[in-house]
Order: sequence, then structure tokens, then C-alpha cells
Amino acid sequence: MISLTLTGELEERLKAAADETDTTAPEIVARAVEHYLDLREVRLNSARAAAAEADKGYFVSQAKMHAWVDSWGTADELPPPEADINCFSTH
Repeated sequence: MISLTLTGELEERLKAAADETDTTAPEIVARAVEHYLDLREVRLNSARAAAAEADKGYFVSQAKMHAWVDSWGTADELPPPEADINCFSTH
């Protein structure tokens, strides 16, 4: 069991939402916390995946990214660019 204190305005908004949706304030809070934690988990997993990908050392150059983005919405839209920079290359 967790207890929390809400400011007057937030408490009123929560009560109004509960009344409008025929649910209880604790149910709304529980759903909101679950939603927040789900989003947080997605963001963390995305960040971890991006870091693991970056650790491989392959990147798309700024020039290729700009060319791709500049082509969006045109008749000659380019496919997403492939990595053209290898940070671990000895060349």
C-alpha cells in the first residue's frame, strides 16, 4: 500500500475524472502509474538497445542523414541510409 498527497487542484481534477468515467480515483492513479512505468520501461529498453548498437561502432554520416531527410515527401524519396562510418576501422 502506498499513500500520496495531492495538491488541491490535482485532487479536484482527479475526483472530476473519476466521476466522469464512473471509476474511482485510486483506479485512475493505478492506471496512470502503470502507464508511466510502461513508458519508462520502453524508453529504457530503447536507450539500452541504442547504446548496444552504438557500441558496435557503425554510424550513418550526417551528410547521408541530411540527404535522406531532405528527400522525405518528394517524388525521389530515398530509403533509410545504411551505416557508412565505422569507428573501429583502421583506414
